Amino acid sequence: MRPDKPGNASTETWCTRCGSQHVASSACPAVQVTGPEKPRWRVAVETQGGIRGYGVLVARADERWRARIVTFPNILWMVPGGGDTVKFFARTEEETIRKAVDFVRQHCIQRGHLMRDEVDFVSPSKDFVAVGVPKKSAVAPKVESPIVPAPASGPSAPRYTRRLPVWFGRSKPTVLGHTGNLSATGLFVATEKLVGEGELLGLSLELEHCKVPLRGSVAWSRLQNEPGRELGMGLHLYNPPPIYVSYVRALA
Repeated sequence: MRPDKPGNASTETWCTRCGSQHVASSACPAVQVTGPEKPRWRVAVETQGGIRGYGVLVARADERWRARIVTFPNILWMVPGGGDTVKFFARTEEETIRKAVDFVRQHCIQRGHLMRDEVDFVSPSKDFVAVGVPKKSAVAPKVESPIVPAPASGPSAPRYTRRLPVWFGRSKPTVLGHTGNLSATGLFVATEKLVGEGELLGLSLELEHCKVPLRGSVAWSRLQNEPGRELGMGLHLYNPPPIYVSYVRALA
């Protein structure tokens, strides 16, 4: 079975020396791994060839973190032309995971694949053991990301009317609603199953080719029907992923 190859998601050059994307050869990051490689994210993807499982593996690399992408059970993604595996480097583990996950999302959009059943942090498949990690220590502990407010875009971020399916819930997104409008910092969820103001919710927003996980708090609720306005909740988003921000900006 041939390894997956990434789509051309960046104008930067894939470096055959380190396996990451950067412009100048002098910017080539250190590639010496100094810690065990662990699975940190997984998603089921509908492709033309059937359902596949994609995942992100993370390891400490000196003062940085390194991420690689795998098609389960054990096929690592290769740089265009082969020769090395695709790698992403960053100063923090969370940033490294985000780079790899965003790359997978862009890859799926370009190929017309549909992402389903996304899991933030998972144990490895029983058929897969991360490279250099004994089986007994391959299970990664769950790590909670810090909650950081979405960056404001002026006094009030522009809102764009869009009706998209969105799932929401206090612990897991299990209740279906739809968006009334979107902005870079928040969205309106049209639903009769309202949640109290200040509640923190997990969301799964369905775009054309993928599901985007979001987190947000209820800023206000519309409790009564008004002419031309639906019942629902206005949410303020935390740490919206780049793919969501890019989507909203493209609506302008």
